Amino acid sequence: MFSLVEQDTVKSVLQNIRIILSTPRGTVPHRPDFAIDYKDLLDNPTPLSIGKLKATIVDAIETYEPRARVKAIDVRYTEAGHVEIRLVFEVEGEELTWTYALQ
Repeated sequence: MFSLVEQDTVKSVLQNIRIILSTPRGTVPHRPDFAIDYKDLLDNPTPLSIGKLKATIVDAIETYEPRARVKAIDVRYTEAGHVEIRLVFEVEGEELTWTYALQ
């Protein structure tokens, strides 16, 4: 459940990362560069596109959620147009692992 003013730092960071990953780039009127442009990367599971997707995700998280430091990222194509992203990141000295399904 989302809270507009999340008091717990870890929950707040997770919420922000979920928003970053689920918002298509160009859909926030006053922040056109916010989030990630997936459209060319989801349907093309080549090593190059996977590398680009990883770099794009890390860059977006570092830019829009500076409290999280990404330590590792794994991208797995589960089927056409479906991607599972596993992030290992650090928040306030605590290492967290989180998986997000992207469609």
